[in-house]
Amino acid sequence: MAKVFHKRSKWRLPQAVLFLSLLAVFRVGAWEPAPETPSLRFTPVARLGSPLIIPEASLAQHSTQVSFGTNFINLSSRETSRQFFNLVYNASEGATMAWTGDYATGNPGTTSPAYAQAVLRRVNFFRTMGGVPADIVFLPEYNAKCQSAALMMSVNHTLSHTPPNTWLFYTAAGADAAGHSNLTLGYAGPRAVVSQMSDQGDNNAPIGHRRWLLYPQSRVMGTGDVPGQGNLSGQGANYSMANAVWVYDQTNYFNARPPTRNAFVSWPPPGFVPYPVVYPRWSFSYPGASFTGSTVSMTSNGVPLTVTLETVTGGIGDNTLVWVPEGQDALAPDALDAYTRPATDTVYQVTLNNVTINATPRSFTYQVTVFDPEVPGPDYQPPIITGTNRASAGVPTPFQFSSSSNAVAYEWLSTLLVPRLLVDGAEGGLTNFLVTASTNDYAVVDSAVRFAGSSSFHLTHTNPVSQILQWKPTMFLETNSQLRFRSRLGFSAEAQTAKVELSSDGGLSWVAIYSQQGSQELVENNFTLRTVALGAYAGRSVLLRFNYDILLNAGLP
Repeated sequence: MAKVFHKRSKWRLPQAVLFLSLLAVFRVGAWEPAPETPSLRFTPVARLGSPLIIPEASLAQHSTQVSFGTNFINLSSRETSRQFFNLVYNASEGATMAWTGDYATGNPGTTSPAYAQAVLRRVNFFRTMGGVPADIVFLPEYNAKCQSAALMMSVNHTLSHTPPNTWLFYTAAGADAAGHSNLTLGYAGPRAVVSQMSDQGDNNAPIGHRRWLLYPQSRVMGTGDVPGQGNLSGQGANYSMANAVWVYDQTNYFNARPPTRNAFVSWPPPGFVPYPVVYPRWSFSYPGASFTGSTVSMTSNGVPLTVTLETVTGGIGDNTLVWVPEGQDALAPDALDAYTRPATDTVYQVTLNNVTINATPRSFTYQVTVFDPEVPGPDYQPPIITGTNRASAGVPTPFQFSSSSNAVAYEWLSTLLVPRLLVDGAEGGLTNFLVTASTNDYAVVDSAVRFAGSSSFHLTHTNPVSQILQWKPTMFLETNSQLRFRSRLGFSAEAQTAKVELSSDGGLSWVAIYSQQGSQELVENNFTLRTVALGAYAGRSVLLRFNYDILLNAGLP
């Protein structure tokens, strides 16, 4: 197998902290049941407001599904692409690694089944978006070897597909995985897969990782992940997170090419593509094609763009041409989220000329529309409910609703409502809160820094992973509902943002309703009262969470 180019993902952060004092916090309307005010809520079963369009598949499956077969997503539909991203891509976020290994003894351990499934779901998400078979499975043998490889990369502070036997915690199994895997240092799990798809940095111009992840013949892979240790916490050795994804399917590599959506495989693919998965390096793969003398031209909403071609490199999956459109920075090593959120849908037309296939020059033209998946498009069709706004208990009350295109089922939920002032805080610990994506090397409930009472909630980055504190209750909001909390953001970088996020689809997707970007010049020494109006979501059932987020494209010190 040709050498897969290394992915070196490094990060540095100041000792950034966020404290939250949640005394007298959640002001919402309509929470606990009351006997005199019955109400009715309605949503399609996918809880997304509009269905995901996947032939012969139930909407309810896709928040947990990890394989999508060969029923490729219809990217000519904006709403289909939007829902697939919100439902499937986001479903890989927040899984707990639950690593059983040990840095002291060199035990590579295992990760939780949910975490491995999150990685697999992310791999198959990219494959079905790319139009190649998305029925990859992880082999336990490959997973075990990849665990050893990930630990070796972490403790030796570097990446190598041919690690020497003098390395700390060297094993033959780990070396075998290193030679057959995409390797990432600095990220783990689903985010490592994103790093490999983006293929940023000066050593990734041939986008080798992406080519292996999207190779159509592949059927089996594996994953290994370690959480890092000691980063910024001052405890133990300083090891980074690491990941290995076994991508070289030696059993199926030379098999006949399976059916794909198009004769070529490109990224981003033709059709509607959410902006978070558009990266500076664009690519076009075609089996056996020669790109000697090939050219690429692009327009953005009809305006011509200059493109820069990368050197053509063979021996990695399918033959591939890579280019960087004007305005994109492919050399920033950590720019996983490099594409700016578009204010409106942006249509790119791509034309490739002089692509030689079977000794015949050919041309290809296709369009990519980059869009914001948080913004519904003109093809969004939510169900419209008609009927009384005040039902009576024990009395039959008719309602009608318009169907939602391609929905396979609908869910009705009835409840009794009463206005309520909800108050919570760190004094009660994490009883009413979920902590996700935490590296578990610091205390979330902190008694040393607080506004009042005995404690506050504390979020910090010891690894480049968003730290999330989610409030468990589901709330039904009214026009005067609001959230009040006090927070204090310490020394931080622009890449770090303190957010309050809201979900109206049961936690499948989240939108920021408050954000405070980090700044090394501005350090808050006192708690500040924040008030966030929630009236824009009146009439909806919502979840709330605090997210100390990290976006590595913002520029780190």
